[in-house]
Amino acid sequence: MRKEINWDRMCYVKVHRYCGEVLVALCDEELLGRTLSDGRIEFEVSERFYGGTKVTLREAARYVAEGTIINAVGENVISMLAHLNEGVLEAVVWIAGVPHVQIVR
Repeated sequence: MRKEINWDRMCYVKVHRYCGEVLVALCDEELLGRTLSDGRIEFEVSERFYGGTKVTLREAARYVAEGTIINAVGENVISMLAHLNEGVLEAVVWIAGVPHVQIVR
């Protein structure tokens, strides 16, 4: 995982609201639309779930602050999350060499 963060890197963020929960879905910009497969797991970084607004990591951190559930995929967004809370790294799973994390507050 990257230790230094380029806060101007771009990512996608989409907010889903349901039953009082605020789920913030984030992905690195280059992952949107890709399917990650490692032989045992096939994971789609779908436009429908992740493809909201293209923002900088700095802007994405503001969305994260409002979320009750965070779903993130990609080294850049997870490095940003780890910068905000190092404990995030304990929850990372790797799919085809790409980190993914789900956080429930």
